[in-house]
Amino acid sequence: MRIDRSKWRRRAILGIAVAWLPLGVCVADAVRGSYIQLNRGHGDMSVGAWSADILQMQSAGINTLIVQWSAENGVAYFRADDLPYPEQYDVLEKLFAAVRGTGMQVFLGLRHETHYWEQIQGRDRVVQDYMRLRVSQNEVLQRALLRRFGEEAAWVGYYIPDEMDDLSWREESRRRYLQKYLSMMGMLIRAHDADRRIGISAFVRVRSAPSVFADLLST
Repeated sequence: MRIDRSKWRRRAILGIAVAWLPLGVCVADAVRGSYIQLNRGHGDMSVGAWSADILQMQSAGINTLIVQWSAENGVAYFRADDLPYPEQYDVLEKLFAAVRGTGMQVFLGLRHETHYWEQIQGRDRVVQDYMRLRVSQNEVLQRALLRRFGEEAAWVGYYIPDEMDDLSWREESRRRYLQKYLSMMGMLIRAHDADRRIGISAFVRVRSAPSVFADLLST
C-alpha cells in the first residue's frame, strides 16, 4: 500500500488521550479523546476534510479532541487582527465549523513554547522569570481565543501545553515553581472564563521512582 506522507504530516492525529489531568484529577478508565498538534500544513485542510476526520474519530469512540496548542512562536492557528502573531491560519475556524452539531468536545491548548525544555533547565531565577512570561503570553492568547470562539458550544476547556515529566520537577524548589505556575495559570484562566475546564497532562520516561512522580502529580 502506498502511503501519502505529505497527507500524513498534514492531517495525522498525533496522540491518544488515555489519561489527562483537569488540574489534579486523573481519569484513566477509557480512551475517549485524541490529541492533535497543529502545524502550518493544517492551514490547507478544508471544513470537509475536518468533518471526515471527526467522523472517523467518532466511529472509534472518540468524543473529545484536544488541540495541543493554538499558537506557537509567531504562528497563530486562527485569525485575530489584534493578536501579535505575523503568521495566522484559519485552522480553528474550520475545525469549529466541522464540529458544530456533532457532539464532539474541544479543548483548546494555549501557547506552545518550542524552547520550554531548555528554559526549565536554567537557574532558579531564570525558571521563575520564564514562568511569569508564559503566564503573560497565555493571557494574551486566551483573550484572543475568547473574542473569536467564546460562543462556540463545542469549546469545553483549555489545555496547558507545558507537560510535566518525571525528571525536571523532582527537586522541591523546582516543584514549587511548577505549582506556582499552574496556580497562576488557573487563576488567570478563571479570571476571564469561569466555566470552561482546565487540563494538563504528564508523561513518564522511567527517570524517577513511581512514588516520587505520584507525589508530584498529587500536589
